[in-house]
Amino acid sequence: GPHVDSYDVFLIQISGTREWEIGDNFFLSVKEEYDNMVEAASAKGVRILNMSSLLLETNYTTVKLQVEPGDCLYLPPRVVHCGTATSD
Repeated sequence: GPHVDSYDVFLIQISGTREWEIGDNFFLSVKEEYDNMVEAASAKGVRILNMSSLLLETNYTTVKLQVEPGDCLYLPPRVVHCGTATSD
């Protein structure tokens, strides 16, 4: 699900394709992350963001990217992202 990491992320697509939805206009603070977490997931120790509330309560926007085998995607710390496989 949608989340942020507190470290640099390099995503290398080995096989299949994946669609990534990535925050494109600011870094999410720790407070904003916790204010917009899915309660049921956070109660179990999983950090998944409620994108509906994040999009409604802020001027947050996202961009969608399709990655294919051999592509590398870099995400700086605190950038919201969510990947969904679109093929095997």
